[in-house]
Amino acid sequence: MEKPNNKHGIPNDVYAGWLKEATTAYEKQGNLTGSAQFTHKGKTYVFRKKGNYANGQPRFAVTSKDAKQATQASRDERISQSTSEMDQARLTEAAAQWDELVGDRKKTFTLGDKTFTFDEYVKFEVERSKAMTEGMKAKAAAEGKTLGHGTPTTDTANYAESYTQQFAESGESNYATQDKIPLDQTERMQQAGLRVGVTEAAKGEIGTAERVGDPKPAAEVERILKPGPEVPTYSASLLSKFSPYQRQQLEAAPTLEAKEKLVQEFKANPGRQARLTAGRLVRNAAPLALSIPAGMAVAGESAMAAVENPTQDNVVNAGFDIGNSLADLVGLVPTPLTVGASEALQRALMLGQMSYNSARTLQRLTEMKNK
Repeated sequence: MEKPNNKHGIPNDVYAGWLKEATTAYEKQGNLTGSAQFTHKGKTYVFRKKGNYANGQPRFAVTSKDAKQATQASRDERISQSTSEMDQARLTEAAAQWDELVGDRKKTFTLGDKTFTFDEYVKFEVERSKAMTEGMKAKAAAEGKTLGHGTPTTDTANYAESYTQQFAESGESNYATQDKIPLDQTERMQQAGLRVGVTEAAKGEIGTAERVGDPKPAAEVERILKPGPEVPTYSASLLSKFSPYQRQQLEAAPTLEAKEKLVQEFKANPGRQARLTAGRLVRNAAPLALSIPAGMAVAGESAMAAVENPTQDNVVNAGFDIGNSLADLVGLVPTPLTVGASEALQRALMLGQMSYNSARTLQRLTEMKNK
């Protein structure tokens, strides 16, 4: 019996028949709505257009309906969580807006022809923002499109359920790019005029000063956010698993090539940064008998990081770590001079490394804030 060549194990002749039907339906209708579900052995499978092959023929993705429903449930949970986070951020921002404009929460404030108390104003701002966000889906549908998000719900560091991140997007593009983002996603969102993250989204919603200026047309936003095949994309779910420090490194990397090298390093050694941090803590706190093996282990892994990805931070930290190990070895010579010199040099290297990394972290945070 011929082995199925698809991941669902559907017999090839059955799969080929479905593919023919889906292609015909798409060519007639221009979409697959209501005509791309097939059943085999009690399971339902759904075809969706994913893109086009080089010859222009439509390319489809197939999922089991159970898997699709599970994926949708997870997505709904992320949207619900972000909605709750946005509600809290709106409350915080509206209160801060009042404090800036009025100061005293016992006074009243007039906006247009309506006078508000503090509680009334906060409620007004939050409800207005929620209504504008909820209205975006209907607006997109009226244009014959789907509701696009500036970044996938799986991009947990940057996603916010807010109209400041939403636009009308073609269903084909929306589906094809689920959980996929280029490594310069943050810069693209900013270029498109969208807010990045819950806090910035709330600041863009509340009050009037931050909303001055017309948003870019949806087609232009889609063009900026959804690059062609020449720009590699990565799973937002994967990137969200990186540590905050790793995300900062990705944001700070100056080119897409540099970002891609970092991703490959993080994927190949997902726990390297945590191991190095923990190893340095052990090395710095341990007595001589234990600090030497701990220091040599850190120096070895740090050197590997510098060789595999010779960024400024990796190379400088490797220098500090190797220097610290050499200073530790000097302390093995049992004279007051060498032991004292070893301890002094180690302390200087430890403080120098800590100062360097703190300064680099501050620099990255400042650069991110000023983008």
